[in-house]
Amino acid sequence: MKSKKSIIIYITTISLIIFIIIFLFYAFYQRKIIANEYNCANELLENGNYNKAIELLETLQDYKDGSELLEQAHNEKKYTEAIKLFEKKEFDKAIDMFMEIENFKDSSQKIIEAKYNIGIRYYEDRDYNNAKKIFVELGSYSESDFYLAQIEIKTLEQSQKTIYEKALFYYNKKEYNKAIDLWTTIIDYDNSQDMINECKLQLKRSSHLNNIAAGIRSSSAISFKRNVKIVGSTNRTKQKVDKWNDIISIDIYGNLIIGLQENKMVKVAGSYDDGKEIKITDKWNNIIDIAAGEQFVIALKGDGSVIAAGHGDDGQLDVEEWKDVIAIDAGARFSVALTGDKELLFAGFDNGQSLDFRNKKDEWKDVVNIAASGGEKNYTGGGHTVGLKSDGTVVAVGDNRYGQCDFSDTEKWSDIVKVAAGDWYTVGLKSNGSIVITGENFPGHEYIDEEIISKCTNIVDIAAGYGQTLCLTDTGEVIAFGFNDDNKRDGTIGWNSLMLPKY
Repeated sequence: MKSKKSIIIYITTISLIIFIIIFLFYAFYQRKIIANEYNCANELLENGNYNKAIELLETLQDYKDGSELLEQAHNEKKYTEAIKLFEKKEFDKAIDMFMEIENFKDSSQKIIEAKYNIGIRYYEDRDYNNAKKIFVELGSYSESDFYLAQIEIKTLEQSQKTIYEKALFYYNKKEYNKAIDLWTTIIDYDNSQDMINECKLQLKRSSHLNNIAAGIRSSSAISFKRNVKIVGSTNRTKQKVDKWNDIISIDIYGNLIIGLQENKMVKVAGSYDDGKEIKITDKWNNIIDIAAGEQFVIALKGDGSVIAAGHGDDGQLDVEEWKDVIAIDAGARFSVALTGDKELLFAGFDNGQSLDFRNKKDEWKDVVNIAASGGEKNYTGGGHTVGLKSDGTVVAVGDNRYGQCDFSDTEKWSDIVKVAAGDWYTVGLKSNGSIVITGENFPGHEYIDEEIISKCTNIVDIAAGYGQTLCLTDTGEVIAFGFNDDNKRDGTIGWNSLMLPKY
């Protein structure tokens, strides 16, 4: 009979064996469960069920390659989400996610593809600066080089369009010189050249400068050295004029000649009222336009005011109240001005022109420059004022007894860039360099015949006086015809190298 101690040892041994068996069975069972979970996680991973795979693998990081599979599951999840964003064309978000797994699968390639598509989107939206940055970064990838070449073209076009629109802005503001400067930089873009030509036409039409002048007893011109030539009944006047320099515009009517200098000061030579001379004071500054009447001169200042001096018995010097003036001229005994509001202002013996203007005011709304002449008290020439419009047509008020205001031949009187008024006639310079004339060169005498007029080609400036007409050619010479008293016309023979208008 076994002892009590032996029984205890036996029972203990049996219990230990049973515990070991149970433990081994449990361990085997647990191992089986983990293996099943591992296999399940692999299957979930293969089937793209990354969330559940990650949930399982979080508990299996120490089993076999569980940690590597967990990292793979996270990467696969991010990659799949990034691909979905890519396919939805949410390229910026896709890039951010691909960047987190840049070394996983083809993520780095997908980042390049996404950037490329963003570059195309910028290009299609005409955001060429941002598109260029991307395509430069991508180098020779796909068609990046092609897009970079197109961007250069498009950027140039975009820049040219911006410049064009700015030039058009200045054109509409009538700041033609600024518009020309801009259009010149894109001369091959759109119709820039045509617009430059149009600006030059408008500058011609609105220019205050006269390179030649025709008066009652004399004719005058500016040389390329900017001094003045004068012929006719001018002996004493010529001695003073010969000393002038830097002259850019002239005008002459009776015994007085006025010249505008580059520094916007004026020179006056000649006399009025039997020997009186005009003294130019400090107030004759900032001058932009000048005109001479029979025995007086007037000038337009840059601030739109007007000053005058000389014989004033007919009120022709009463211009102190004039404001916002853009152009002036003078007849024998009257002064006339055009304002920014397209009003004609008269001072002196205008012989009904102001009343005539009030009846025709609507016709003058597009006038940019004026020319005037006549107005003698004996009514030989009652006086007329001609307005040149921005579209190249012409209007007039005043005496029309000799046809000097007859512009009914609209084809003939179109495309005009400058007008000049003689005592009984009007001369027009067309943009093609030809001239047209209406009126008479003396009451009762039809103006010069078409044969002489037809010889006036390539003309760049005109002047009309007391029966004589001067035409400046593009070679700097003068063609003169009409009255020749005091040798005021033939004296121009041999003039050459004269100053030409800028446009």
